[in-house]
Amino acid sequence: MEDLPVIDTPQRIPVPLPGLAYLQDHRFLGQAVLPAVESLELLAAAVRSACPALPCTDIRDIDLKRFLELPVGGALRCFADITRRADGSVAATLSSSRRAGARGIARTVEHVSARFTSFEAPPSPPMDVIAGLSGICRRVEKASLYGAMVPFGPSFHNAERVFISIEGAAAFLRGGPEEAGERILGSPFTLDAAFHAACVWGQSLYHFVGFPTAIRQRVIMAPTKPGAPYFARIVPVSFRGDHFMCHIWIYGMEGTLHEAALGLTMKDISAGRLAPSPWVDGPDAAIRFAAMREACDGMMLLELEAMPSFAGCAFTDRELARFVAMGEKRKRTYAGSRIACKRLSRELPGGDALASPRTMETVADGSDAPRLPAGIGADSPACSVSHDSRFVFCAARRGGIGVDVEAGTERLRTTKRFYAEPEEQHLAAASALGELQGLLRIWTIKESAAKALGVPLSEAWKKTRVTELGSGRSKISIDGRPHIALHETVDDHLFTLLTL
Repeated sequence: MEDLPVIDTPQRIPVPLPGLAYLQDHRFLGQAVLPAVESLELLAAAVRSACPALPCTDIRDIDLKRFLELPVGGALRCFADITRRADGSVAATLSSSRRAGARGIARTVEHVSARFTSFEAPPSPPMDVIAGLSGICRRVEKASLYGAMVPFGPSFHNAERVFISIEGAAAFLRGGPEEAGERILGSPFTLDAAFHAACVWGQSLYHFVGFPTAIRQRVIMAPTKPGAPYFARIVPVSFRGDHFMCHIWIYGMEGTLHEAALGLTMKDISAGRLAPSPWVDGPDAAIRFAAMREACDGMMLLELEAMPSFAGCAFTDRELARFVAMGEKRKRTYAGSRIACKRLSRELPGGDALASPRTMETVADGSDAPRLPAGIGADSPACSVSHDSRFVFCAARRGGIGVDVEAGTERLRTTKRFYAEPEEQHLAAASALGELQGLLRIWTIKESAAKALGVPLSEAWKKTRVTELGSGRSKISIDGRPHIALHETVDDHLFTLLTL
């Protein structure tokens, strides 16, 4: 940055407002306002004109002070004040001035301030953490998201679907319409759509409609393009009353990190005039799975549809070799199982929260079943993994453990003679849960028993007897010894956990 011009006093640069029709779709309480991403683009262009050597793709201490209302009539003059600081960075403030009243007194308002500095890429979370959003998710589709939760016009409908859990959010985005053109900071629509995902997550967990008011650091590694698909991961940091803080990481669908917005503050600036949709409620996985968590050393639950297509970027060479030979349907469940094992190992005592997932091997010699990566202590726990069309379920315990997750289908009735003894079929038929739910519990218990015992399923059918069926707990015997199986239900999916 030695060749930057020295600016001892603020340099004022006129900033013309973009005359783009789509900006009228961005409204706050009925008034069209300039999006934060557009304000930052205007500042970046002004700084670039004053300091051509500065990349302008690492922006710190962003303060989104107040909206810049887009004029319908009347003159609005905008300008950027730019100052070179002692540390070599460049401070910039976007302001507007409008003459009002009978005397035509000019009123100046500051809208956004930021500091532009030399580029420094921040360390990103491990890829398995990015790709694997844990917990039961609420899926929010575009129609619901923009119908009530984020009331903007169609040009800003660029979050295709959002998955929210207690751990944060995963969002599938688009780079927006082509009208935005080439920008220093990339397509303005991509980060803006990620803000929408963060807003939806905040409504679900904290029950207020949050808008971005500050960003500690925004870094552009590879500018996003209009119309292109992207994946965003929203990682919560803290919550204090009327605002929460999170990090946003935006990836291309091949796994390239394009952009990060770190220390994003989302705050209710409407003083309660904007309220969350009444149907929005928060995830409850931590509460509903409490008994299972107490019965094992650790568990991990992932939703397959919340996982991006680039999850394979978290694989070791051996994992990748198996992955590439699979069909598309099998690839998704295989990736989910491996990601779940890596994520679970990080949370167990002795696990490494920062280890590269490319070094975390889940392939065991002579077995297709996934295992926990090495490196979590000599007394490494056993793990069991199961998946159905929606979920991956993984649990670990120092001792025998087996898990299963299944959705109930009529096939359970037509095949019951193979896996259920006559006494067990009678239990299911007489169960207050209904026959299908009873049979589903019997099936998942015996699947779990096979994994816990390390025997083929047909042998587990012979060794295991279900003696009592319950909604959350069932009694069983294995080789005549009593055990308890735990159950949880999410929609029509049954989770079963068995420990020996």
